[in-house]
Amino acid sequence: MYGTFCDLTDSAAAAFDSDIQRVISCTKPEHSSEVATFLRAMPSHRQSDWYGKLFELWAKACATRSGFPLEFECGFANRRNCDMKIDLNGRHIHVECSVLTQDEEDQKVWEAFRKEKITSPDAVLVRPGEHCPENARGPSPYYESTRFYLKVFDKLAKGFDPRAAQFSDDHPNVLLISFTRPHRHGPGAGWALDELLISQPRIIHEADSPNSKVIGVTDKNEGPLSIPLESWVTVHAERLVQEGKLTPQWYGEHYNNLIATPRRLGAVFIFNDCKLIEARINYNSLPACRITHREMVALERIFSRKVPYWDMVWQRI
Repeated sequence: MYGTFCDLTDSAAAAFDSDIQRVISCTKPEHSSEVATFLRAMPSHRQSDWYGKLFELWAKACATRSGFPLEFECGFANRRNCDMKIDLNGRHIHVECSVLTQDEEDQKVWEAFRKEKITSPDAVLVRPGEHCPENARGPSPYYESTRFYLKVFDKLAKGFDPRAAQFSDDHPNVLLISFTRPHRHGPGAGWALDELLISQPRIIHEADSPNSKVIGVTDKNEGPLSIPLESWVTVHAERLVQEGKLTPQWYGEHYNNLIATPRRLGAVFIFNDCKLIEARINYNSLPACRITHREMVALERIFSRKVPYWDMVWQRI
């Protein structure tokens, strides 16, 4: 990745270097060496190995330019931390960054198509098609919902443990999620976001019961019948039990806390790359975690900054 950034125009390289320096200057000494580690990524590395850190760098640089007091890498008692804490008029807003990149299946399909394109210039990528594996999971909005749930719950309750959150119970929490190229925010993520921000738990109708076919475990020809959060939580918990990572007794005792963890979210911001395309307030958040409309306006201004190096990086990958 370092070579890619070295190929930027002078103005784009200067903007990129300025962002790195700004973030390092506000980062605690023990974490400063981690700011630009993504530049070491090799072409063989997965997109997620470097893209998450690039998006985090951009978001932190935006915050440093806001003029609000801030702190990076804020630790919690559970030994997890959030990416930054911004002081908006006396309220501490915890902000965590995350990304959704191409999954391994998509990457393999794309690489197979690129090889075909060398010998057959007129070839067109069709999915599902000849490059897709048997029982391919995507492309599917239902599979996208699964990935979105997994990404958010990694922040809310890592390992399905509500105590292992990267958010506070006493202050507003904001999650920034970026969809990278060629992956884009689609309807599946929107469905999952709707579920996360409504009042939980709900009564599951018979057609949406945990025993019905749900995302992640359906036959690709029949398709999934439901995407409720409660159904997904039940199916994922069963999978963790089968893998020996969770016990039925523990899950039963902590289910209510687990299903209520999205209430820690005060707001969710959705990006395509670094372009803000949607910002949602969670009106069902815990009282201490609620975000005001005035705070949402301030946060939208902070994270709407355009940078000259972003598109250039993608043109060179």
